[in-house]
Amino acid sequence: MSYLGFVVKASRALLFPMYRAPTSGDSCRAPSGPNALRDLTIQDMKDLQRSVDYLESRQDIDHDRIAYFGVSLGARLGSIALAVEKRFKVAVLWSGGFSLGTKLPDMEEINYAPRVTTPVLMLNGRDDFTFPIETSQIPMFRLLGTADAGQAPRALRRRPRLPVCAGREGHAGVVGSVSWGASVTATWLMANR
Repeated sequence: MSYLGFVVKASRALLFPMYRAPTSGDSCRAPSGPNALRDLTIQDMKDLQRSVDYLESRQDIDHDRIAYFGVSLGARLGSIALAVEKRFKVAVLWSGGFSLGTKLPDMEEINYAPRVTTPVLMLNGRDDFTFPIETSQIPMFRLLGTADAGQAPRALRRRPRLPVCAGREGHAGVVGSVSWGASVTATWLMANR
């Protein structure tokens, strides 16, 4: 997770929730059955909300500047997280998009994206095999409920028109060119406090 070092170097606090996942190696049994993914995601979103509760309980944290930062799975789940947790002021999604698999309707990210009103910066690789640009990244970005940069009032012009791509990199390409991703992210966060 050294790719997140720029966050701390920019004098920002970083909270990294550790979600319970079937591959996390914990001794708890992963949910099973037809609703396992839904149950796990609900638990993850509850954990995320508890994490924000914790940040808001701290006097040394500026509650008006809490941001969501998702990479890969965290970026894919960003549309759900940002739709259910409204206390994030801005969001950055690295190497994410809509999942291409079929899920129950209550777990489809596409059903949450229009409810996202948080300004979002999305950075992806052009040749991402997990979240292809035409079928995953652009549809997610365009369906986000955040106002388009060109149509929003000047004070809300915080979102580019398309996801920003990091050259020809594949999945997690932004992480591979972390200095570029960190620079773009830090600049955008400073402009959108």
